[in-house]
Amino acid sequence: MALWAPVLDRLLALPGGWFLRDYHSPNLIWLPERAGIARVGIIDFQDALNEHAAFDLVSLLQDARTTVPAALEAELFAHYCAEVAAREPSFDRTAFAAAYADFGAQRNTRLLGLWLRLLRRDGKPQYIQNIPRTWGYLERNLRAPALGALRSWYDRHFPPELRSGKLPE
Repeated sequence: MALWAPVLDRLLALPGGWFLRDYHSPNLIWLPERAGIARVGIIDFQDALNEHAAFDLVSLLQDARTTVPAALEAELFAHYCAEVAAREPSFDRTAFAAAYADFGAQRNTRLLGLWLRLLRRDGKPQYIQNIPRTWGYLERNLRAPALGALRSWYDRHFPPELRSGKLPE
């Protein structure tokens, strides 16, 4: 908990706005009869809350159920930042990247627990296939300098052989 406290403090200090909380590819729908950005519809938005925009972006670019290669994630992240910076001259890409990593670490840690809960409590083994992807995303986020202590903790307590999704007998 002591390692998470500064991360959570940083996240709670961020300015908020509308965010969907469950923003990932299965909740997007293609609407070919529309034009431009309106061709992408959003379903499952009833959990929308007030939070920083980095949460939805990390939810989309580190999709829990679909692998997003690191290069594509970086390209889309850069595109997003460029678009926001063009509209908001005060946009701080470095601060946004730090929030993105913090939210990504928090979200992917929560998802790792969710996948195991779905297996153990709910008897749904199909979600175990998401564990290696989720660990990969978490590892990307833990490269952020401010998350070094957390990275060390994960490396000490969850060595690579425990990150495969293969559960001990």
